[in-house]
Amino acid sequence: MLLKEIKEQMNKDIPSLVYAPLTPMYPANSHEELQELVKREQMIVALQAVSECNLSRTVITMMKMLMTRALAMEFSMTGLGDKRRPCKIKFDNSPACFLVERSVGLNPLYSREPRSAVKAAIRNALKGATDWDGHRGRRLNAAAAADLGCEAGASTSAATTSGPCSDGDQTSSIGIIQKTVELLAPSYIFGSD
Repeated sequence: MLLKEIKEQMNKDIPSLVYAPLTPMYPANSHEELQELVKREQMIVALQAVSECNLSRTVITMMKMLMTRALAMEFSMTGLGDKRRPCKIKFDNSPACFLVERSVGLNPLYSREPRSAVKAAIRNALKGATDWDGHRGRRLNAAAAADLGCEAGASTSAATTSGPCSDGDQTSSIGIIQKTVELLAPSYIFGSD
């Protein structure tokens, strides 16, 4: 009898989630996903809950929740690039911009911030998007390696066999610091040949 009940339970249809509507998860990778995220009611609640130590960090965290680094680099507040040429997508007055502004306004810590301060924080977050996700450290490591005489470009795997970084440790910041200390420190610390 017990076996029959177990078999019946095993043969029952399990409700399938295959037909459930697929909603994009944040952060958005494309403009279409960003538009879908902005339409979701849960996003205002999720963004409103973000509280960092200051307004700039809060807005950066909200922007990172909304979009990836690659997508954020396609936007600027005015739609103009570095040389004031229209080469980016205007973020100001977009639904995503309004969502961030509204989320900051609903946050109890920053509800009294003027709109101009919020817009400035959004502008700075978009300007700094190139440094999101650790890319600032990679850029600084490449610059430090270049200062030491290494050839470290976007792909730091190519290095020359001459110079202070010839042992293949040019990509790690610890290796760069060690080589710098060896070059600048007196020879009696590391021993002389």
